[in-house]
Amino acid sequence: MKKLKGSVKNISILMTAAFLLLIVSAVPASAQDYAPFEIFGGYNLLRLGLGDTSAGESLITDQRGSFRNMNGWNVAFTANINPMLGIKAEFAGVYQKYSANATFPGLGNAEWDWKHNSHSFVVGPQIAARTGGPVTPFGHFMVGFARHGGELSGEIDFGGWGSDVVDAETDSTTGLAMAIGGGIDINMSRNWAIRGQFDYFPWRNEGITTNNIRLTTGIVFRFGK
Repeated sequence: MKKLKGSVKNISILMTAAFLLLIVSAVPASAQDYAPFEIFGGYNLLRLGLGDTSAGESLITDQRGSFRNMNGWNVAFTANINPMLGIKAEFAGVYQKYSANATFPGLGNAEWDWKHNSHSFVVGPQIAARTGGPVTPFGHFMVGFARHGGELSGEIDFGGWGSDVVDAETDSTTGLAMAIGGGIDINMSRNWAIRGQFDYFPWRNEGITTNNIRLTTGIVFRFGK
């Protein structure tokens, strides 16, 4: 599993580097018409910890397919310094809710509902190839932080020893977050575009790195000048 996790990380970084090189080589020498500012808003799908496993997860008996998916929103603002280079700031929130059960040998059974949320802010450079065509490819590298929280409720059955009800809100934690990736804008007009974006989106929290991937889609509005 460690090899799989490392392969996903390396492939994502190599793909991003190749994508950025393609963008730079595609930009013509002459400056293109561009809007100084961009606002993006859309849907966010995060795939948690690809390649990671834990002892606790191996006990889960249902909803394994949706265990790693988180859904939410993404809002970004970009200030373009020139036709190719901009500074991008991004806010995002993803949420997860599922029910599961587990069997603990020698102890009993447990059923619980888990709500997990994560809110992030990252900022960094964005490179775009504005060729004047119907599609604008871009790549970015952003660093910031992510804050995680959750709520757990359920019941543990100890067989003949009785049962116990669990209802607790987990402590919020904050750690490092990164977004390494890019995408394309399908230009509807000078001011409006439809965006598709893919990122390697790792978290570093309490000494543990979670290697996530993220898909984002939504609407871009360009203005100014």
